[in-house]
Amino acid sequence: MRLTATLALLLSLTGCGGYAVLDSRSGGSAPPQQPRSTPAPAPHCEELTRRQAVDIALAEASRQHCKYLQVCDVDRGRRHWTIEIAARSGHHDRLEIRVKVDRRTGEVVSYKERVRERKHREHHDDD
Repeated sequence: MRLTATLALLLSLTGCGGYAVLDSRSGGSAPPQQPRSTPAPAPHCEELTRRQAVDIALAEASRQHCKYLQVCDVDRGRRHWTIEIAARSGHHDRLEIRVKVDRRTGEVVSYKERVRERKHREHHDDD
């Protein structure tokens, strides 16, 4: 009778769809609840293709106000795609750009610009 009254009280407190954990041990606390189902497997992460990595790098260079973009080299590393781009700045300086793109997330990990040196000497009128 006592057990029936206790169960009725617990059911009324937790609601019809609730769960009650009963511990028959005296003075003990309720054991931790175990997960009801197995955890979902980690989703398979597709890696970026070469074309996707190049598109991301070109978009970043364009966002940095570079013009006349030309892809020179693309390397696939363990974690990143490395894309080298030749470009011109808004001041018509020739630039070498190196962009590293994370192969899994598509995040731009590194963006570096360097002004290319001219290959010929400038001629001055007073020479």
